[in-house]
Amino acid sequence: MHRRVVLVIAVLGALTAPSAAHASFPGLNGKIAFTSNLSGHMEIYSANPDGSARAQLTSGDHDGEFYAAWSPDGTKIAFTSSRDGNLEIYVMNADGTGVARLTNNALDDREPHWSPDGSKITFDRYENGDDEIYRMNPDGTGQVDLTNSPGDDFGSSWSPDGQKIAFATQRRGQTELYTMNPDGTNQQPIGPSGTLGDSPEWSPRGDKLAFVGSFDGDAAGIYTVNPDGTGITRLSAHSTVNTDSEPAWSPDGTKLAFSKYSDGNWEVYTMNADGSGQTDMTANAATVADFEPDWQPIPITGYPRPKGATPLRASLVPAYKQCTSPNSTHGGPAPLNTGSCSAPEQTSAFLTVGTPDANGAAPNATGGVRLRVKLNPSPTPNDVLLTISTTDVRCRTPVSTSCGPANIAAGPDYTGALQAKLPLRMTDRYNQASSSDPLTDPATGNTTFSVAVPCASTASTGAGSTCSVSTSANSLLPGAVQSGSRAIWQLQQIQVFDGGSSGAAGAADATLFEDQGLFVP
Repeated sequence: MHRRVVLVIAVLGALTAPSAAHASFPGLNGKIAFTSNLSGHMEIYSANPDGSARAQLTSGDHDGEFYAAWSPDGTKIAFTSSRDGNLEIYVMNADGTGVARLTNNALDDREPHWSPDGSKITFDRYENGDDEIYRMNPDGTGQVDLTNSPGDDFGSSWSPDGQKIAFATQRRGQTELYTMNPDGTNQQPIGPSGTLGDSPEWSPRGDKLAFVGSFDGDAAGIYTVNPDGTGITRLSAHSTVNTDSEPAWSPDGTKLAFSKYSDGNWEVYTMNADGSGQTDMTANAATVADFEPDWQPIPITGYPRPKGATPLRASLVPAYKQCTSPNSTHGGPAPLNTGSCSAPEQTSAFLTVGTPDANGAAPNATGGVRLRVKLNPSPTPNDVLLTISTTDVRCRTPVSTSCGPANIAAGPDYTGALQAKLPLRMTDRYNQASSSDPLTDPATGNTTFSVAVPCASTASTGAGSTCSVSTSANSLLPGAVQSGSRAIWQLQQIQVFDGGSSGAAGAADATLFEDQGLFVP
């Protein structure tokens, strides 16, 4: 009888060696799914890596379910079931609900493996006397034979970047490890002379493959090998009585789960990536077989951030309208020689600053925005201090009562208010998926700080008004900064608007006065 079919039947009957393990993907370590006959039938279970919180996910009076494979986001499990007579591929939610059939034919389909992006599933199909590796969409459509070779091809595993699929093959007489492209092209042995073994599993970083091998007369054990076939290393201890099989990497790459046959039964073990710290996770009675582990990726709960980034200072410069109908050409070689508009037109219809060649006044305008993180002792939350200041602010024309005496060369002092807008992209841990969840989820969202900036005239006739404000993020938006919820603020273009015809911050007819920018003398 065919080798792969024999293994499935043997597990159902005499509880002998199971066949292959499943792909692992980047992410943090969640639960381990595995096959067990604890209920009297082969069913899919899940448990924490220490064996606690065991849950039965499938049930039925048919021969059983096998080969659980977590989706890359940890929300689905693809598996093999005999519930409809022959072996077919199914998928279900992580809690066992929502079971859906993906393959439907008179052939045996088994051992599903997800691509890293979740867009494809590879699986083994027994047809025309041997195993082939197929690929399909997650809904079961688009089934394509990838290997199509004489001799068995089985046990696929996607590389973390999705560029290669490792698999086992017997096309050259012995069971060897091969790789191929996702479309089935470029099928090559791992190493110049091939690496003997099966059940290949890419490490999350893609720098190793774990596999099952047997060397020097020992029972089958777990090994690792470099993708080029070098550096073969045995992880599980040498033994002539124990059989270690079906390696599955933890998504963080620090551990492996595997099946161990010892003392008359199969158990699921975990160990460190160097083979140390082997621990029996299932620890059931000799009449119970636990095998075929696969490790669940869970959503990443952290995000990259710098050691520090404070304070931040941004200079302010007068804002000008975009040139849309050029009547001149900028000097210099490409790409400087673009169309330009003469004369330049300020965007603000109401305010300006002094400049000799523009309005006969001395250049006294300076402006800036400064943000500084302030760490406060508990229970006072941390905060971000915000200072905005701009000087020599003058009215272009009299604006209601917000302009001072009109006896200044460049225009009267502006005594209304400005409005500064700081659009930012905020990434922090102060988020929740639902009203019942704690505010500890990392997420990214957009918001804008709007700050009213009052202006006061100066005694000097050679300078316009000074507009300034000192405040904090939590004063503007209570709860914007939370202690213990580390945050990254990506500041977009800082802009300062005039007060329109009324001189009020946020006026309906306000126009852009100053932009974040740089002045080159």
